[in-house]
Amino acid sequence: MARRMQGHAPSAISAPRRARFSVLIEEEDGWYIAECPALPGCVSQGKTRDEAIKNIREAIEASLETRVKNHIPFSASDDR
Repeated sequence: MARRMQGHAPSAISAPRRARFSVLIEEEDGWYIAECPALPGCVSQGKTRDEAIKNIREAIEASLETRVKNHIPFSASDDR
């Protein structure tokens, strides 16, 4: 069963500003799988829910940094 939660990641464009992303978390085979639907391919996991949340935050930050570096547009409204 997937549960929806709000995750936070620093905005890669403006350090003091924070973006808000929805994150889906599922438990599967003893692992927690976290996905950020607004960022295609942004998925992580952890042995605990807290570890999965920590890891998806890092994945979101890396995804945003990559988007900025490669001039890939992103709008917070893309988070559905």
